[in-house]
Amino acid sequence: MISKKEYASLDLAEYKGAEYLSHFPVFILNVTNDLKYQFILMCYFF
Repeated sequence: MISKKEYASLDLAEYKGAEYLSHFPVFILNVTNDLKYQFILMCYFF
């Protein structure tokens, strides 16, 4: 049996992990959009 305190910290870690993962695809999209934009700019200027 794990104590209530341990369970609470475990729950928080899971929540933080889920929160981080939910933001992760957005982060990836932002990076790829930036790269795509830079690539288009490079093609345009060179």
